[in-house]
Amino acid sequence: MCRFDNERIEHALISFPEVKPLWFASLVDYHPKDDEMLNLLAWISQVFYFKDDELAAKTIELLWVIWKTRNDTVFSNKTTIVERALAITNFLSCYKEPQGMNIMQPTQISQPTWKPLDFGPIKVNFDAFVKKSISTGVGLICRDNMGEILAATTMFWPNFFEPSIARTMAFKWSIQIAAHSALP
Repeated sequence: MCRFDNERIEHALISFPEVKPLWFASLVDYHPKDDEMLNLLAWISQVFYFKDDELAAKTIELLWVIWKTRNDTVFSNKTTIVERALAITNFLSCYKEPQGMNIMQPTQISQPTWKPLDFGPIKVNFDAFVKKSISTGVGLICRDNMGEILAATTMFWPNFFEPSIARTMAFKWSIQIAAHSALP
């Protein structure tokens, strides 16, 4: 996507010139520096280090919006202006299930196509499920750069968590599984 720099995951999600304004204009209020060399795992671990579930959820939501916007641009030729991406992020962060409505919508199923990754040893996909007032579940799958499954698992909690917290838990758990599974 970037025509000016090598597209590393850290660059695409944090330091890309069109993405930087999202970070400091969002509820996360982060100010990426131009000369800052980031390691995404270390950066995310630092977010979780402060044990602020709300900040962690907002950070993960913003990462998701940025990644979705990037994929829309790269794979569907859609362009999303910064203000729209910011509005989506703020909406996700501020929305509070009014009148008992569940904000988790069914996922649309499309014909996915998989391509080997150009770089990086693994790809981790995860998702969370929240059943209002009953339970929360997460699932994840880890694949190598050729698409071979390295690990796949699910976990359920008998407790109900807010959807943003459930997504944050799924994200944190996926990092722990990948790190502790001796994956390449």
